[in-house]
Amino acid sequence: MGVLAHRRGRARGYSLGALLACATGAIGPASAGAQLSGSAEAGASVVHYDGFLASTAASFAPEFRFDSRRTALRAFGSLLEYQSGRRTVQGSLSGDVFLPALGPVLPQLDAETGTSSYDTVARFTHALARLRLHVAGVERGGWLGVSAGEHAFAGVRRPVSELSLGGWMRTPLGTAALSLTSARAGDTSFTDAEAGARWVRGRQELMVSGGTRFGGRGGGSGVFTEASALRWLSPRLAVVLAGGRYPSDPVRGSIAGRYLALSLRVTSSARDVVAALRPRGADERSASLRDPVEPAGHDGNGGPAPGLAVDARGDGVYVLRVFTDSASRVEIMADFTGWEPVALAPDGVGMWVREFRLDPSTYRFNVRYDGGPWTVPAGVASVTDDFGGHAGLLVVR
Repeated sequence: MGVLAHRRGRARGYSLGALLACATGAIGPASAGAQLSGSAEAGASVVHYDGFLASTAASFAPEFRFDSRRTALRAFGSLLEYQSGRRTVQGSLSGDVFLPALGPVLPQLDAETGTSSYDTVARFTHALARLRLHVAGVERGGWLGVSAGEHAFAGVRRPVSELSLGGWMRTPLGTAALSLTSARAGDTSFTDAEAGARWVRGRQELMVSGGTRFGGRGGGSGVFTEASALRWLSPRLAVVLAGGRYPSDPVRGSIAGRYLALSLRVTSSARDVVAALRPRGADERSASLRDPVEPAGHDGNGGPAPGLAVDARGDGVYVLRVFTDSASRVEIMADFTGWEPVALAPDGVGMWVREFRLDPSTYRFNVRYDGGPWTVPAGVASVTDDFGGHAGLLVVR
């Protein structure tokens, strides 16, 4: 199994990578309309699989995503060409459906199918269905998940099952996550306990993870660690350095190994990189979200809606400021508050403020003052919500 295929496939199949994605805004219904995006990663690797000699390989890995209001579809492939002339090929297709929230719980249905082959020597296929229950707030959250399916090797099909749970927390330094996953694939069983962290600072991203495998049969045991560093060279081009040791993946047909990989990543859209609200120094703090995308809104009673500005303080902290000349109480409700009303604090005449820690994403929100109707601030783009109303869009990049 190739390095890039394993690194991305494992994050998809197990808990820790998804938990870190959850904490950075990737879990949950899309905030805006349907979006199609793609990326490709090409580079070189040094791979040392357990029981084999070390080898170098050239790699290419394209990925495509389609995200809509409550669904997501992803297609991923990878090709590794080893110095021996042999090659590893992998492809996978996965989809998510987010069901209506049950109080604080957000259910997610997930399906995945894929195949991998090492020349004509070995070929694996798998198909999985999952149910995940997310509970997430602004600063912390977690999940419980169960999956079932089957995988096949040499024409023999075996059942697959998995139970996972974990939690994540935002800190001033970054996002941290813990997970515990117990899996069974045919006669093979194992349990992985993992911890990881992710930092994003301007154009740099760093992710580290580590864990241990224990209590299993046929799945191996021991400690594994991985790290990756990414640097955006331009809005659509990044360089990625990654390495470490990973465990076997009986479901997708990979064996344990160590690797070091250097690659270039090209994305189809700059929205994942370019900062609409980029942190600035103390002498250049303002990053106002006042683009005249739409005419000034109204509060539902014929009066003007409050205006909005955003100050980027750095380290992912943003100050939201709402302006109104007549309110005695102002509240905001958004994706990043779990759609719970949060009161803003008065800051001088006609200004109400509150700090939030926000990762790059597109958020929906509404404001209200003096207990009135929820509305979109003046000068802010809006989308129609599930109930025929409107929500403002806040883009943090």
